[in-house]
Amino acid sequence: MNRIRGVGQFVATTGLVGVGVLGFAAPAAAAADSVTIDNSSSLTIRSAQSLSVAGVAAAYCKSGLSSRSASLTLQGPSGTSSVTQTIKSSNSVPCNRDISVGASLASPRRNGTYLVKMDSHGVEKTATLNVLIAPSRTGGFSVSASGTTASFAWTANPEPDIIGYQVTNSAGSVVASPSTSACSGSSCSSSTDLGSDAAGKTMQFAVRAVRCGTSCSSGIIGPSSASASATFPKADPSPTPTPTPTPTPTHGGGGGHDGSGITLGRGGHHGGPSGHGGAAGGSGDTKGQPKNQLPGLHVGALPVIHLPSLPGLQTKVKDLVLGKPGGKISYPQPKLETTTKEQPRSTTQAIRHDIVTGLRLPPLWRGVAAASILLLIAMHLRAWAARVDLS
Repeated sequence: MNRIRGVGQFVATTGLVGVGVLGFAAPAAAAADSVTIDNSSSLTIRSAQSLSVAGVAAAYCKSGLSSRSASLTLQGPSGTSSVTQTIKSSNSVPCNRDISVGASLASPRRNGTYLVKMDSHGVEKTATLNVLIAPSRTGGFSVSASGTTASFAWTANPEPDIIGYQVTNSAGSVVASPSTSACSGSSCSSSTDLGSDAAGKTMQFAVRAVRCGTSCSSGIIGPSSASASATFPKADPSPTPTPTPTPTPTHGGGGGHDGSGITLGRGGHHGGPSGHGGAAGGSGDTKGQPKNQLPGLHVGALPVIHLPSLPGLQTKVKDLVLGKPGGKISYPQPKLETTTKEQPRSTTQAIRHDIVTGLRLPPLWRGVAAASILLLIAMHLRAWAARVDLS
């Protein structure tokens, strides 16, 4: 009985071992299609680096297919700059075998979203790569000032997807945003008017590049360049406004004329023995002048001088002297006594008075007229004598 028990135990043990051996010898599961970038199906990078790309194409046989190959490709970025680049291709293998392809990949030069594809006879598997690398630091920056206008210059960035630049002040505020049209080759320049706040100040500036992100509608800003400073001239002081001149008040109009026919610049005075008095403070109208007035001689053309009034005349008639009783009454010739009130005169007034007095003398003008007549007679006699000698 003990022997039977031993055999049963052996059989039981042998059966267990056999099951264990059969389980160990079971075939492995079939490989699945896959592609990874640095062991991930979706990766975002923000700096330039080397990437590891791997793809697997599981065994696949269809009617008439005995062997096949596979390839890894990079497609992107999305948008107008999209291209397809082959990373690596495998050799041809039997269709019942899995295909594994691996390669290293440098980070693309353009920012954007890329697809890494594993393709084997129309069977595709993809992974996503987002490239969001900031632009490099801009170099060669300088600034100059003219008035309140700042002019900037710098060297263009090497990235192929630069969409513009930003010029900032020392506070980090953007004062100008030139586009890539500000660059010609590797040289860029731009200018902006900072207004009156910049006058008389020394200001610092820097420039930084902006490049495409996941798309070019949104940008990634790079680090600022080395700063540069400029001193703006002080503003010119505002000119003092010129005061409007006050009009000179107009004194009395041209006066009348005196007895000698001379028109005075102001109100006329009483006339001489043979003339008549002019209207005081008149309008200067000379229609009432005597015909013998010398033309064009107007004392009023001289600078306006206020003349004192002519001395007043005081007359006194002596009382009549009665004759003796019974005789005739004699009426002696009345005598006029004149009293002149002297008034002090300035030198200018005295000179003017002398000129006017001299021009009023009738004998002077009669003498001038006589001399003119004699001169004419002499000229006629000379002409007559010349004709007589010729005949």
